[in-house]
Amino acid sequence: MANTMKKTELDTFVRDAVINSLGISEAGTQIGVSEYAIPVETPEGVFYAKVNVTAAQRTATKVTEAFDLEVAVKKFNKVMNERAEKAAEREAKKAEKAAKAAAKAEKSED
Repeated sequence: MANTMKKTELDTFVRDAVINSLGISEAGTQIGVSEYAIPVETPEGVFYAKVNVTAAQRTATKVTEAFDLEVAVKKFNKVMNERAEKAAEREAKKAEKAAKAAAKAEKSED
């Protein structure tokens, strides 16, 4: 008979494996069950990045869907595309406003 792990044991195994493989525990200080604060030296001093490792939902429940990598990537790409579109719109508005201001300044010089 195969040795099966409980969900919590498997989640802990997954989190610990990632923490160890990425060297998170050596790089930072543990501040939660699977959360670490990692110091980053900057020109303005030391700042911290918080890293929280969680195991992905393997099975669907009534409340949450099972983790699907393809769906997650599509959602991320959609968000990033929307952000890029909004940034492009803001830049276009700034350029339009600058062009209007330049045209107005040119008119007032005449």
